[in-house]
Amino acid sequence: MKQKLQFEPAWDKTISKRDRREIEQTFDSLISLPKSGIHFSLLRQAKNYQNSLLLTVLIHNRNSEPFVFDNPVLQYRMDDLIFARHAFVFSYTIPKKTSLPWTFIFPAGTYTEQATRLQGKLEIAARLA
Repeated sequence: MKQKLQFEPAWDKTISKRDRREIEQTFDSLISLPKSGIHFSLLRQAKNYQNSLLLTVLIHNRNSEPFVFDNPVLQYRMDDLIFARHAFVFSYTIPKKTSLPWTFIFPAGTYTEQATRLQGKLEIAARLA
């Protein structure tokens, strides 16, 4: 089964044509993803008016089974240094062999200022019980 791109319904209704095209082009250009697992491709990062760090990514579920994000702890790192870490409280199921865009919001205090200036790697650190 081939990997497919899917937009969460709220995104599908509100995304601009330009942003959709950018996400589709990024998805189409990804050829070196591992064959299994959950992976993130960074699309953009920004800070909002509340001084939160916004990381917009493509989440890739490369597994043959749906993946449930269930209160994940995510971290943003470069090499061995962690620049952001936050416990998110939500549950969302990503279908098998599916990629979708998502924005993770790291509130002020959960990231260092260096995180806003680097191209790090987002990863699942743990899940809350």
